[in-house]
Amino acid sequence: MILASSTGPSLAQEWTAFGIRKAGFTFDVPPGFALDHIAEDGQAATFLGPQEASLVVRGDHVSGGKFKQNVEALMADDEGHGWKVTYRRLTDSWASYSGVKDGMIRYVRAIVTCDDRVAVFVMDYRQSEKLGYDPVVLRMVKSLDPEGC
Repeated sequence: MILASSTGPSLAQEWTAFGIRKAGFTFDVPPGFALDHIAEDGQAATFLGPQEASLVVRGDHVSGGKFKQNVEALMADDEGHGWKVTYRRLTDSWASYSGVKDGMIRYVRAIVTCDDRVAVFVMDYRQSEKLGYDPVVLRMVKSLDPEGC
């Protein structure tokens, strides 16, 4: 079920725990986001939310300590598709960046989970919904945890 809201998901509503065991992580899916698709290999899932919002979560393998390079490649790909990156923070164990395009905001978070595994979520939502989504994104960032390592 997809719920429409003019202010984004509410923090007071129930969140749903979701994880990808092979990638070694769990995180909380916001209220109003419904599972739309799971990749055939079980390494990614897409959720659709209110007001054209979407959430993609996936597990990736990164070998040789190339976490930062992997995230930089994601940013470059987004920029190549017209996203203007407005914020970026990269460390050895986590990274975040956000950008804007055509009235939408994209927020990307990646963490090293176990060994050579990485968890990534990408959330797109309307710029007009930014104030409502700021606490939602913050909760998702805090809930993205390695598990099963």
